[in-house]
Amino acid sequence: MDVAAARLVPPRIVPPAKPLKGLAFLAAFVRNPLEVMPQAVYEKDTVDNPLGGTQRLWITSPALVKAVLLDEREKFQKLSQIRLLSPLLGKGILTTEGAEWKWQRQASAPMFRHQDLIGFVPAFVRATETQVAKWRAAPPGSVQAIDRDMTRATFDVISATLLPSADHATVEKSMGLFQRAGGWGQLYAMAGAPLWLPHPGMAAGARATRMLRAEVGAMLRRRRDEEDAAGAAPATGSSPDDLMHRLMRAQDPESGQSMNEERLIDNLLTFYLAGHETTARALAWTLYLVARSPHWAALLEEEIDRARYDESRDRNRESSGRDNPF
Repeated sequence: MDVAAARLVPPRIVPPAKPLKGLAFLAAFVRNPLEVMPQAVYEKDTVDNPLGGTQRLWITSPALVKAVLLDEREKFQKLSQIRLLSPLLGKGILTTEGAEWKWQRQASAPMFRHQDLIGFVPAFVRATETQVAKWRAAPPGSVQAIDRDMTRATFDVISATLLPSADHATVEKSMGLFQRAGGWGQLYAMAGAPLWLPHPGMAAGARATRMLRAEVGAMLRRRRDEEDAAGAAPATGSSPDDLMHRLMRAQDPESGQSMNEERLIDNLLTFYLAGHETTARALAWTLYLVARSPHWAALLEEEIDRARYDESRDRNRESSGRDNPF
């Protein structure tokens, strides 16, 4: 084992030796679904999930995950995911299947081509530099809430590329309420409990859903009004070329169908969740791992230095007009 890796502090969650049952399972699941995963989940390809009367499995093998999500996805349904997320995400890409999923997927796919996303890199850099500057300006020895900082940084990126006029305070508060009710919602969805069955946070989660959808709907209407007033068209370049603009113009290449306001709200919120909360958590854990491993941190710094050197060399070549390796 790598010496640096051996110094890593493991996550706080200690998996139970055997699957939890009954009230112990329910309490742990609502607190954090990861706490109910037994040790076997980290050692085997599939493990029985004891929730409810229907047979369920945890799948951890990369090959099986690929089969379920990609190779044989038509054989599997997203019933729990749709039930849990559809109140917020409606009938967007993440919460539909079959033909409804396919046309939305085809319509939005061109937005995420590599050559088109390159234009958003300056927004990523600005958000990163802003956050780094805040850390450097903090008093020596002060403690930084990295998870909160990454949430703020990714929201800055989202604001520049997807939801350009979002009210951060409203969105953050609403998302927090929605997520706090998520544990119970996920438990009920997996157990197949009736939709009417109340649970803690249910009313707050419903309010948060209404607030989030209303906020995004208002942004869409403001954008449409601005473009209508300016006579904006894609060819004129008069409208910001962000992901909202592209999604509003997106069409299914087969049918020519575009998204109405409801589908736009569904998918803008879907991309918000995919590009904001999940990315923020991934960045926070990445920084944690790098901070715990000086060896990996040094390798990362070397790679950054090489990239800067290559970029500088390429700029020199372009400015000199000749192939100058120096």
